[in-house]
Amino acid sequence: MTTQQFRFVPLQQDLGRKTFMGHSGPLNGDKIIDILVRHPACAKFIARKLWRFFVEDEPSPEIVDAIATRIRAHDFEMRPVLRDIFNSAEFYSDRAMGTQIKSPVQYIVQTSKLLETQLPSPLVTQNAMRQMGQILFAPPNVKGWDGGKAWITTSTLLFRYNLANYLINGDAILPAGPAARAKPQDAGFRRSVQRQQLAEQIKRDPIDVGKFVPDQLRDKPHDLVDLLRVRFFWTRPAEKEINTFVQFLESRKPDTSDAAMRELVHLMMSTPQFQLA
Repeated sequence: MTTQQFRFVPLQQDLGRKTFMGHSGPLNGDKIIDILVRHPACAKFIARKLWRFFVEDEPSPEIVDAIATRIRAHDFEMRPVLRDIFNSAEFYSDRAMGTQIKSPVQYIVQTSKLLETQLPSPLVTQNAMRQMGQILFAPPNVKGWDGGKAWITTSTLLFRYNLANYLINGDAILPAGPAARAKPQDAGFRRSVQRQQLAEQIKRDPIDVGKFVPDQLRDKPHDLVDLLRVRFFWTRPAEKEINTFVQFLESRKPDTSDAAMRELVHLMMSTPQFQLA
């Protein structure tokens, strides 16, 4: 059984003098790797990958150079490098905020925290992750998921909006279309019934919106929207979106019930900007 571990076999080695990237001597595999790692391009490559993963797709040359310098200073130990990144002013700058599309796992976990509710059941979470294009711990290849804009398609975006409704109101998506109108003897009808039964099993209680929607602001649309937009968006939405939220509350007056507030929250989450982190 192979262990996929490197083993030094002297008789199979070329122990003579070699020249590689300006370095000469009896170089072996370890020395070659050392030379590659010490090349300035290596630290910059890692720096660019780290910033793209945690912050934004197009890091500036200054950012890349600064991180590369820290990587070399820490002798390629990643823990202190990450600490430096997460404590840097650039990490919390306006440029860095709201520039990444949330991955499916990030979307589910963060949304549950924002709503102050429990994560969905494992059955729901697993299915939701699959529908949004990410099966946890099962990347498509060694490179991993493409991420970024690849997370968003017409179908995955619609599913995110529906998932937000489920997390807020607890209503599972019921089947519709031809299968729901099929006759009792049809296989489509039986599948429809099974899906309805499953929907009932995974149904959950609506969130307690009172945890973050104070009673004293429910009849003050502008103040309430201003409070909630800080909670749900990394950056201030455009005035057009702000006005949409305010107009929704105005249209529901004098209704300030929990149900109306949950509708507002769902409206906020059903926006492109909520998909950003």
